[in-house]
Amino acid sequence: MMSPHRLALLVLVAGTSMPAPSDAASLFDGSYAGTRATTRGGPPTCSDATTGRIIIQDGKFSFKVAAVMLELAVRPDGSFENSAAYMVARRSEVARLAGRIAGNRLTATTSSANCEYTLDLTRGKGG
Repeated sequence: MMSPHRLALLVLVAGTSMPAPSDAASLFDGSYAGTRATTRGGPPTCSDATTGRIIIQDGKFSFKVAAVMLELAVRPDGSFENSAAYMVARRSEVARLAGRIAGNRLTATTSSANCEYTLDLTRGKGG
């Protein structure tokens, strides 16, 4: 015989539905804008601090790091990460972007052979 506590737990679990990954990712859709700060490197190889913008649609977005366009998908927990190899002066380097969305704030670090930046972006009211 099943205890009342175990039965209550089964009812609670059965009554809870988790959103599908695509539904969860779409919660993050919108336009994010803010600052991009240089944390490693400098002119002329790396640009100074500037503004940044990312548009997420259907839980996905593209972002250029060095000469590489990275395709990223936001996970249900708001995290994202991707990297790709590219060539610089006959040697292989890696372009990388990793971050997280919490509430309306997107924070990330992007790095390449000579440069590293942090992004601090906020979703717009229309996003």
